Amino acid sequence: SSPLPLERVLLTNIMSSSYFRGIENSLANWREVVDEIYYSVEHVEPWMAGNTHGPSTAFCILHKLGTMRMTDKQIAQTLDHPDSPYIRALGVLYCRYAIPPRELWDYLGKYVDDDEPIAPGADGREVTFGAYVRDVLLSMH
Repeated sequence: SSPLPLERVLLTNIMSSSYFRGIENSLANWREVVDEIYYSVEHVEPWMAGNTHGPSTAFCILHKLGTMRMTDKQIAQTLDHPDSPYIRALGVLYCRYAIPPRELWDYLGKYVDDDEPIAPGADGREVTFGAYVRDVLLSMH
């Protein structure tokens, strides 16, 4: 079971993934997880590109963040992280799953006009971070 309400098939695949099993106990704190995002995440879709059975690195790390239960300070630092838009995107996804919908705007509203480029999908197509945040918020309804 997961502290984040991830889809059951995705969660099952995350739990059995060799990548997740590798990071599950080796990443001991928030800083180490952020470093792992920086070095390993290339998109923020749930599944690996071209592989319908493998969970993405991003969602394995998202589940790891869920098990760590980030503090509000860590959430803010993740959303504002200067090193990679993928660190920030994992912050958005964490909020999407961990924060009650009524409170989401308080966490994410200030980012809807953010113009940092990000390629959220495996296809590499760039959008602004603000457009990504809006897509995540709208996908919930």
